[in-house]
Amino acid sequence: MLEKKTILVTGGLGRVGLALARTVTDFGGHVVLTSRSKNKVDEFNNSNSNDSIEGYCYEHNSDKDVSDLIDFCLNKYGNINGLVNNAYAAGIKSKFDSVNLDDWHYAVTDDLALPLKLSMEIVNLKDKTQISSIVNVSSIYGVLAPDFSIYEEQTGREPVPIQYAAMKSAIIQITRYMSVYWAKKNVRVNAVTLGGVFDDQQENFLEAYGRMVPTGLMITREEAANSISFLLSTLSSGINGENIVVDAGRSAW
Repeated sequence: MLEKKTILVTGGLGRVGLALARTVTDFGGHVVLTSRSKNKVDEFNNSNSNDSIEGYCYEHNSDKDVSDLIDFCLNKYGNINGLVNNAYAAGIKSKFDSVNLDDWHYAVTDDLALPLKLSMEIVNLKDKTQISSIVNVSSIYGVLAPDFSIYEEQTGREPVPIQYAAMKSAIIQITRYMSVYWAKKNVRVNAVTLGGVFDDQQENFLEAYGRMVPTGLMITREEAANSISFLLSTLSSGINGENIVVDAGRSAW
C-alpha cells in the first residue's frame, strides 16, 4: 500500500504523528517526522531503532527552512511521495476575551501560510519528489463549536483558542482549493478532521466528552493514523478535495 513511499509529517512527534509513522512503516514506507524542538528530535533519533523513521528539526521560520527540509528528505530517502500537514500553532494560549493581533498573525502564518508554502515547493519539485498525495489535518473544532460545559467540568482544561478553531476551518477550504489547482499535476489533496483523540485524559473529562459521541468514546491515535494512511495510499485514488471526518460519530448528532 505504501511500500517504498516516503511520507513527510510536520509536527510528527506527537501522538498522532508517531502512530502514523508506525502504520506507514508497517506498510513498507519511510517517514520523516518534524518538530520545532531540537531536543525532542535528538531524543527521538537517539532512541529510535527503525531505519525507516527519521526525526528532523524544522523550525519553518524561512524559505530556507522549507528547502532544507525538502533536501533532507530527498537525500535521505530519494522522494517525498506523501505530505501530512499536521503541525499547528500550539503556542497560542490566549482566552477568547483577550485575543490580540499578534495571536492571529502567528496562527495564520503557522497554520495556513507555512503548510501551503511547503506543499507548493514539494509540488513544484514533483519531478524530484514524486509527490502524489497531501493530507491536511483539521479538527472537529473546525466544523463544530466547542461545548464549553465539558471544560467547566474539568479543572485545568481550557477550551481551544478561537484562532485554532478558525484556522482548522480554513485549512479545509484551502484543501479544496489545492485539490482543484493541482489536479492536473495528479496530486490529490484531502483533509482529515479528527475528533478528540484519547490520550489518558482525566476520567471526568472523558465522561463529559463521551456524552456527546454515539459510541461514548474518543478516537484512538491508531484510528487517526489509519485514516490518514488510507488517504496517502493508492487505495484512495478516487478521493480528492474531500474532508474525511474521523470522530466516532460526534458530528452526526
